[in-house]
Amino acid sequence: MFGFDEEEAEELGSAGRFEKRIDKFEEKGKWFPRLQHYFWWVIHNAVSHPLLIIPIPMFFAFHDWTSRKINAE
Repeated sequence: MFGFDEEEAEELGSAGRFEKRIDKFEEKGKWFPRLQHYFWWVIHNAVSHPLLIIPIPMFFAFHDWTSRKINAE
C-alpha cells in the first residue's frame, strides 16, 4: 500500500493512517500541511475512487498518482 507496509496499514486503521499522513506532510516541511493533506484526501477519495468503476488505465494511473500525493511523496 502506498506510504505504509501492509502490517502498519492494518495496525493503524484508516483513522490512524489519516493522522500519520499529516505528520508526513509536516516532516517534509510542506506549507499548510494539514490543508494540503485534506485537499489530496478529498481528491483521492471523492474523485479518483469513483473513477475506478470505469476500467480505463488512465483512471487507475490517476488513482495511484493521488495515492502518492496523499502520502506526501
